[in-house]
Amino acid sequence: MREEEALRQLGAAQRAVRDAVEKRDRLIHQKNQSLLRREQLGANPTFSVSFITEELFLAGTKQKLIQAETLIKKAERGVEKALEFYLHAKRQLMMIEKLRERDLSNFRFSEIKRELKQMDDLYVMRSALTGLAESQSTLGVEDHQKDGGAE
Repeated sequence: MREEEALRQLGAAQRAVRDAVEKRDRLIHQKNQSLLRREQLGANPTFSVSFITEELFLAGTKQKLIQAETLIKKAERGVEKALEFYLHAKRQLMMIEKLRERDLSNFRFSEIKRELKQMDDLYVMRSALTGLAESQSTLGVEDHQKDGGAE
C-alpha cells in the first residue's frame, strides 16, 4: 500500500513537471510570435503605442518565463523527493518480503525438525513398547513354565 501511494505521488509530481514544461513552451511560443509581430511593426509605419504594447507584452512574457523556469525547478525537486520516497518504500517492501521468506523458511525447517523428532520419539516408544511386550511375554512364558513345572 505504501509503495502504491508513493507511486501515485511520483506520478503527480511528474505531471506537475510536464505541465510546467508545457506552460513554458507555450510562453516561448507566445514570445516568438510577439517578436515576429514586433519585427513586422518596423516594416510598416505604425503608431508607437503598438510597439510599446509589444514591448510590454515581451517583458511580461519574459517575466512569466522566469517564473515558469522556477516552477519547473521546484516541480523537479518534487519529483526527486517523490522518487526517493518511492525507492525507500520499495526497499522497505523488499526487506519485508525477504524477512517473510526467511521466516517462512525457518518455520518450514522447524516444522520438519519437529516432525522428525516426533517420528523418532514414535519409533523409540514403539521400540520400547515392543521390547516391553516381548519381555512381558517372555516373563509370562517363564512364569507359566515355573507354574507348569511345579504341577
